[in-house]
Amino acid sequence: SSGINAEYGVDTPSPERDCRHPSSNDTFYKKKKKRCVQPVWSTSKRLDRHLAAANSDESSDADEYDEEHTVQMVTRIKEEPTQDELEAYQIKPMLPMPAKKPKKRKSKNHTTYTEVQQIHDTYSNVREQKAAAIRRAQDTNDMMYSNIEEETSVEQLECPEEEGPVTTRATLDIPVLGLSTFKIRGPFYTRQAIDASLRYGYRLFDTGAHYGNEALLGSAFKEFLPKYCLTRQDICLIGKLNPECLTYDDAMESAQSTLSKLQTDYIDVLLLYWPKTDRCLEVEPNQAVLEIYRALEDLKLSGKVKEIGLYNFEMDQLRFLLQNCLVVPAMLQVEFHPYFYRTDMMEICRSNSIRMQAFCFIKVLQDPLIIKMSRKYGKAPAQIVLRWIVQHGVGVLPKSKTPSHIRENAEIFDFSLAPEDMDRMNSLNRDLNFTRLSVSNWSNN
Repeated sequence: SSGINAEYGVDTPSPERDCRHPSSNDTFYKKKKKRCVQPVWSTSKRLDRHLAAANSDESSDADEYDEEHTVQMVTRIKEEPTQDELEAYQIKPMLPMPAKKPKKRKSKNHTTYTEVQQIHDTYSNVREQKAAAIRRAQDTNDMMYSNIEEETSVEQLECPEEEGPVTTRATLDIPVLGLSTFKIRGPFYTRQAIDASLRYGYRLFDTGAHYGNEALLGSAFKEFLPKYCLTRQDICLIGKLNPECLTYDDAMESAQSTLSKLQTDYIDVLLLYWPKTDRCLEVEPNQAVLEIYRALEDLKLSGKVKEIGLYNFEMDQLRFLLQNCLVVPAMLQVEFHPYFYRTDMMEICRSNSIRMQAFCFIKVLQDPLIIKMSRKYGKAPAQIVLRWIVQHGVGVLPKSKTPSHIRENAEIFDFSLAPEDMDRMNSLNRDLNFTRLSVSNWSNN
């Protein structure tokens, strides 16, 4: 058994004691995580005093005092103490400091305080902004409806003697400016475009069966119309039949599909799309168009469609249809811009009280004259072109899914182009039709 060694004055273990390291099963000596180092032992002051006495010169008998043996013993007790030595010398383990957790790297998508503040500022005072947007939309909407009546004289709308069995004319009020939803796809962009357009006063929306977004538009209108205190009766929807339609039944089926996807009981204007399929070789094109148009006339009589119209018809096709229809089309959508100034199409539409509606391409915005005028009037090139179209008494359907562009396109009623600038833009005409639809399957009747 261990005890106080009289010779050395320290408690030393007996030779037969097993001084090996305690078993790993002892909970006190269990290893920590791999990242931790072996614990470092701190000794009590008592052990330090023994070591100091061994190194001092006060020892009386150097022969009997084995300094080296004492140092080795104290060192061993410090490094690998037994359980009895722990209790005798009151040695306490000094556990290692826990390993520092690695710092998280700043994510690329991390939102800074400045960005959070900007978001907060953007969405502050939501009620006030919404009320102001509704008032601004109402003012813009009134200008959209009244612009054509102010700039188109009564003499221009006087109709000559009617040719053919025409019995009915259009009576629907259609805004001058609308939003084309062509190539606006996906829930996010569709909701964003409809929300922004309603906020900035748009009340006319154009879509088509082949656009692939009718169902999304129906859901977006159902969501955002109540947000701006609007109902279905406050907006005007323009739809188009599927270009694959060639028979009466095809047209009725396409119209019913459009009604179902848009979640509405009626369509304000339904357009006959230019036949764009190889199936037109199987039937006579003129008769196919008349059959499809007869389906549109029946839809108008049933109340599912308020007005009917045409899309991208050429002069010969329009004359042929006017000579053989019972209901004059209320609208004609065609390509119209400074590079394709169609005075002949404007005259035939005015003579038959057909509302002409234009779509254009952004290529014309790069013209040097248009850029020069945008600097003169302090407006964007797109606003100059849209204003030029409106001042010709033609409706326009700009396409955009960006809220800033949608707002910019609506701000064309606070200025007007001078007559000399209108003439200069008219002179840009090149008869350049970007659509270039083939008319080889149509006969000249």
